[in-house]
Amino acid sequence: MTTAVQSVSTAVDAEEDRASITVVVEHSFEIEELFGRSGELRLWQDSQGWSGLLRDDGEFYRVNYHASEEEFLTKEPCSLDDVRLALAKHIDDEAAGKAGEFVRGCSPP
Repeated sequence: MTTAVQSVSTAVDAEEDRASITVVVEHSFEIEELFGRSGELRLWQDSQGWSGLLRDDGEFYRVNYHASEEEFLTKEPCSLDDVRLALAKHIDDEAAGKAGEFVRGCSPP
């Protein structure tokens, strides 16, 4: 589900014969199945592996998976607040979320 809210503000300077118009559009997105069927929320991925978050039996972990080893290099327990913060940081990251660089199959897509 996506929603958009738009606001417009104008400032007119008749003496200078000009106007300034500001349009702000805010989008809201709802993401379902954030961790997918596998319980993985991949935030970064390349040919060597991926890093992100894992949900396993209701517990959350920060993980770093190495493809050639076919195992987690790190698997550290974390809280739901840590998950929220990690996702927020990823979305705000200039090289990731703000640039639209999300791993296909991870959220937000």
